[in-house]
Amino acid sequence: MWRPGQTSPSAYAATDDVSTIAGHFCLLVPDQGGDEVQIVEDGYAVSLTATTWARVRQGLLSGTDVEVPTGELGFVLRHR
Repeated sequence: MWRPGQTSPSAYAATDDVSTIAGHFCLLVPDQGGDEVQIVEDGYAVSLTATTWARVRQGLLSGTDVEVPTGELGFVLRHR
């Protein structure tokens, strides 16, 4: 739960480990100047360069995993 003065995102978890946080949506925005992930409300906006978007798109079409390092928040596409 958000509290006044809180400066970073947080989540409830069954354990103290919140190294992975799920969202309710993932907005993919291709043809951007760099690769970046931002938390937006209860989901994520992923800005991707044209080259990275081509990799992510191919992963979606072929069912293969793709990992995009973007700094503090990363983007990983995993098919299970």
